[in-house]
Amino acid sequence: MPGSVPKELEEQMLTFVREDPPYGPERTEAERTSVGLSVGHTSIEGILKKRDVTTVKARVEWVRNLSGEIISQDERTRDKETAKKNHVEANVRGRLIGQDTSISGV
Repeated sequence: MPGSVPKELEEQMLTFVREDPPYGPERTEAERTSVGLSVGHTSIEGILKKRDVTTVKARVEWVRNLSGEIISQDERTRDKETAKKNHVEANVRGRLIGQDTSISGV
């Protein structure tokens, strides 16, 4: 069927996502292409949608559930506060963003 990803390749993508949950579809595509696996970011996005793990938060929760990790409410609150401090707005979901900062004049 056109546009479908073979089951074996899908499992390889999910293994990679488990290892690096913060990576979005485009970053995952770039990393996998560098090691010789050719799967487009739209196919990767489809794989993630099928499991309802299209956001970093959802992927991290998914990995925690797979590993059986139990987190406390305090850890969830800490993670939320950290995410608020580190949040960068992007125009397109999954795009890589670079930000350079420097401090001058003390």
